[in-house]
Amino acid sequence: MKIFTLLCTLVCASLGLLSAKPNIIIVMADDLGIGDISPTNPDCKIQTPHLQKMAEQGITFFDAHTSSSVCTPTRYGLLTGRYNWRSLLAKSVLGGTSKHLIPAERPTIGHMLKGAGYHTSMIGKWHLGWDWAKDGKNIDFSKPVLNGPDINGFDQYYGHCGSLDMAPYVWVDTGMPTAIPTRKEGVTREEDPYGWYRKGSIAPDFEIEKVLPHLFEKTITRIEERVKEDEPFFIYLPLPAPHTPIVPVPPFKDASKINPYADFVMQMDHHMGELMAAIKKNGIDENTLVIFTSDNGCSPEANFEVLETFDHHPSGKYRGHKADIYEGGHRVPLIFRWPGTIKGARTTDSLACLTDLYTTLEDIACQKRKPLGGEDGFNLFPLLTEKGPATRKTLINHSISGMFAIREGDWKLCLCAGSGGWSSPRDNEAKKKGLPAMQLFNLKNDPAEKTNLFEKHPEKVKSLLALLEKQVANGRSTPGENVPNDREITYLPTTSLFNKKDLSNWRVNSKSDHPHWTIKNGNIFAKSGPKNIGSILWTKKEFTDFTLTLDFKNGPGKIDSGVMLKRNHDQIQIGMSGSKKRDLTAAPYIPKKGYPTESKEAIAAVKPKDWNTLKIEVKGSTYKTWLNGVKGITYTSETAIEKGPLGLQLHPGNTMEISFRNIEITESE
Repeated sequence: MKIFTLLCTLVCASLGLLSAKPNIIIVMADDLGIGDISPTNPDCKIQTPHLQKMAEQGITFFDAHTSSSVCTPTRYGLLTGRYNWRSLLAKSVLGGTSKHLIPAERPTIGHMLKGAGYHTSMIGKWHLGWDWAKDGKNIDFSKPVLNGPDINGFDQYYGHCGSLDMAPYVWVDTGMPTAIPTRKEGVTREEDPYGWYRKGSIAPDFEIEKVLPHLFEKTITRIEERVKEDEPFFIYLPLPAPHTPIVPVPPFKDASKINPYADFVMQMDHHMGELMAAIKKNGIDENTLVIFTSDNGCSPEANFEVLETFDHHPSGKYRGHKADIYEGGHRVPLIFRWPGTIKGARTTDSLACLTDLYTTLEDIACQKRKPLGGEDGFNLFPLLTEKGPATRKTLINHSISGMFAIREGDWKLCLCAGSGGWSSPRDNEAKKKGLPAMQLFNLKNDPAEKTNLFEKHPEKVKSLLALLEKQVANGRSTPGENVPNDREITYLPTTSLFNKKDLSNWRVNSKSDHPHWTIKNGNIFAKSGPKNIGSILWTKKEFTDFTLTLDFKNGPGKIDSGVMLKRNHDQIQIGMSGSKKRDLTAAPYIPKKGYPTESKEAIAAVKPKDWNTLKIEVKGSTYKTWLNGVKGITYTSETAIEKGPLGLQLHPGNTMEISFRNIEITESE
């Protein structure tokens, strides 16, 4: 790179120093656990000498996190500096043919650094979607790709769309596929439990086993090209490894003497050594910032049972793994190396998140803060340079199934009964076991998250929920003006009120009511008695603000049944599917007042003698209803709402029958 002139130097008040803009390289491994490399796990059984050397020449974080415990959302968070769950992706990940997730107008690290005079490149696994050209339902690989990384601030990009086990297996170079697929290819788990990948279209220049070294070669070539130019460069290198397919090549195959996953980690470490050597060879070592991290915790595809026989633990001392809300799902390695600016051989227990990279690089590039971009990113630069403490005090994490956790200091509240992901107990399993709806841990005393303190510290739970509500509502967790989220955010846990086995969560007013209510085909079933006796099945628990959803199906009968909400020693009935016009669908019946309003749209949405879904939202003194997704009525009571039970109503009638299933409630407090 040509020597910068004075015009290329800068003075930032926040940096407090005179400096040329550094080159920046972010390397993000795929499914690498915090316990898989020696800098973050001294008991690591996999040899990672090059990352160890990088750590010795920089600073290593022991309490760094991804915003999500899976691929796509973490990448969103890193590039935008914004929690992933604020986007349109509420859970899970994108596929190899998914459309683009990040709109062109959303600020990214690419946009920000490009605006600061950087040449920007993305090389590797994108996994944020782009828009393949289509010929009907089929992809036309002869035509350009639209809405790729180029619309998100990258001058050039070279990579594949999804994970390396997701078809199509085609390289795209700044909008254009490099070759047209000539065949379909794939490997099953039975054929290779480590090296499997889904069957799909593959181009002749795409070789699965050579993808990892190929991407490092491309990156080194890009460095050699850019050092000849005046402008600094930014390279974002998201790796496809050690994610499946786990395909180490000689001399790394069998090198670990553990298993192919360990071999693949060793290969990745070797390529990191090659990258660092290339930086030094090109004379830019002192002024190149290299950041190494991972997109989430280790995947079970690594074969934990085999690794444990060698006393290797990918999550270290932490619970869980990829996909989980537990620490093993999102606590990841994070190493910064910048010899000219960051002193080496340092470690920190300061809290950090990959969303912080946006704001940190924004400061390094001397860009002004704006309302959008880095809404959930805190500046790490003062900490990196020993000029100030870390400023992040809170953290919100997200699991593959869309479950939330909020952390403040040592306290962490998981808003789910189980792991929120793949480890045991999964959420359905936890609910069946009757575990608490939320989990509270003190990470200082209990880093393995073994002891749930949810019921012992209700005030701490309340304060963390209030903090979460504020940060969700504000659209940001950093100082600044409030901004909107891209969708309505639901974060409170949902509890099933029916276990499909018995009525243990319910009660009736008298013994004579019991024969009306039974379990039939896994559903709650009720039939009116011989003397036209109706009945209400009440929950034992009482509720205040909540959202209730349930499915119901009416059998023979001409008189409505419904859901009863007992409030202030009074009852409000949400009537359902009566045959008379006054028996309104999804409308409240108020004693002595009758039905105050109706929704013709909701009435029209009912499916006679079939399953219907009713949603009731109660907040304060206002009731809202939806039937089969169609908005029903909104009713505001004249009196304040007190806590009370919910009731399933069987209306009197000789032939009245009704069934209920999937009865779930989300409490607002």
